[in-house]
Amino acid sequence: MAERTIGTIKEAIHKVAFDQKKSWHKFLDYILFAMGEIPGSSTGVSPWQLAFGFTPRGPCAILKNTWMGDTALPPKLDKPVVQYLQELRDKLVAADKFATAHLQREQSKWANRNLRARHKEYDTYTYCQQTMESMACTG
Repeated sequence: MAERTIGTIKEAIHKVAFDQKKSWHKFLDYILFAMGEIPGSSTGVSPWQLAFGFTPRGPCAILKNTWMGDTALPPKLDKPVVQYLQELRDKLVAADKFATAHLQREQSKWANRNLRARHKEYDTYTYCQQTMESMACTG
């Protein structure tokens, strides 16, 4: 399980490094946050929830809570809010493109695996059926 997770993290970093050659390191926090937020296939629960007992608050939840007045903005931001939100939007768009491409690739892998397995079962069934028919004819 750990090897698969490491492989997924490496693949995500490789993709971001390919798309953002000079600033890929700025996306590491987003990759790691996403990895902790995604439910595992065996447990059905995200690593974050297993470790802390609750789901993490992502960027959209934080913005919603801030806009609704539930949470105050930090008093000292290093850039204007509009600039921060534009950069956040760009990073989320990049993450969405990566996730969509990854999803399509994984779905096609599974579809091809299942298709090959069905063909193999059919070929085995056809071979057995032909063998049984030839034995019945000769016997």
